Amino acid sequence: MTAVETDKHTTGTDTDAAATVLLIGTGDPITTLETALGRTDVLEVQTAETVETAPIGSPAVESVVCVAPESPATALEVLSGVRRQESTLPVVCYTAPQSEALFDAVLEDDWAIQHRPGERDGDRLAARIRRLIDHHRQRTLTRNVLTAFEAVGDGIALVDPDGTVIAVNTNYVRQFAVAREELLGSHWGLPYPDDEVRRLEETALTVAAAGWRWKGTCIGRRGDTTFTSGVSVIGLEDGGFALLLEGDSSNRVPDNIR
Repeated sequence: MTAVETDKHTTGTDTDAAATVLLIGTGDPITTLETALGRTDVLEVQTAETVETAPIGSPAVESVVCVAPESPATALEVLSGVRRQESTLPVVCYTAPQSEALFDAVLEDDWAIQHRPGERDGDRLAARIRRLIDHHRQRTLTRNVLTAFEAVGDGIALVDPDGTVIAVNTNYVRQFAVAREELLGSHWGLPYPDDEVRRLEETALTVAAAGWRWKGTCIGRRGDTTFTSGVSVIGLEDGGFALLLEGDSSNRVPDNIR
């Protein structure tokens, strides 16, 4: 067994990173709004006259504002045009009049809101835009982490502070030849012999709780037989821990076991 000190704190999205918003519209309203948002120092502002000429697909653009203070129909048209190109790009419909069609469209769109023009538009609108962008960044990061979680060669189980399994990847499930549903929500020790659970609690979990990474071997159950695998246990910031079983293909069952 080896123990390596580890930092249990995780890094999330950088909510202070510059965010670019694209204003779509014409005339005095867009000029006024561009100036107001530019003074907030939390957004970089670009403009375009129409959705057809706007760089909607640019990686730099993280949000769109449809500037149509007196025309909800125009705002709805821009929202529809953005959605034909980007299904999850945050969109703010900057318009005042009530419109049932626009209300329904925003209600059904997870990444669209309506903002009615008013005093201190720069500060209030900038704050709403940043919340949308930060939420979108976090959602994207989560999706990428889950993709990597499944792609990694090792079997991984995430366990909460109560010892309950909250996530497992496919390679972890294959090691034990059980259904994923049998492991999720169960005690982490379910697929291990009782003696092995006690040993890991007295060694690996104690070390991990102290902020170290424990590395050694463990015995797991696969049906009526057992197998031995290399394992690492890492303490998490919330008091839970992660189990990493080495990705040895000889220890795994065929791919059709989920």
